[in-house]
Amino acid sequence: MIHVIAAQERNLNIATANWPSCLAASMTAATTAHDLHVAAGVLMDLQGRILIAQRPPGVPFAGAWEFPGGKIGAAELPLQALVRELDEELNVRVRYARHLVRYSHIDEGRRIYLYVWRVLKWLGEPSGAEGQALRWLPLHELMVEGLLPADEHIVNCLSRTVAVNACKDFSAAALGESL
Repeated sequence: MIHVIAAQERNLNIATANWPSCLAASMTAATTAHDLHVAAGVLMDLQGRILIAQRPPGVPFAGAWEFPGGKIGAAELPLQALVRELDEELNVRVRYARHLVRYSHIDEGRRIYLYVWRVLKWLGEPSGAEGQALRWLPLHELMVEGLLPADEHIVNCLSRTVAVNACKDFSAAALGESL
């Protein structure tokens, strides 16, 4: 079952999976002080290529490639964080997203929870707003090009759900909306 949430402050239509109530509580705060919650987005173009971003110098795994997104703030839900992060990092406004997968892994003794969304409709042309390099790659090339090992689970999920509903023109005029 799919639930539609309308976020009026950004005029969004967001579809989410039917999440258990225990998940909603876990999305707003880390389990321990060392845990990290991260929202990530998968954007796919009309040629079926997927957008990845390069991690900047001076951070763990600098130079590696990842799906765009970032840390979920203490008072944010994953979807709110995704919308904010993609606006800040890519200069795009999410119009429609669908939950893909939630999983966790341990990295350097800390549990990282990833909340991953398929971004099916957005406004604007993705650009590296924070100076990061961006690439559009076919699904089968993602792991070969140095994607973070923890993102392999996302690639596996995508390989099982390849069909995407995408709009040819992501401009506000084509969508009949105003910025």
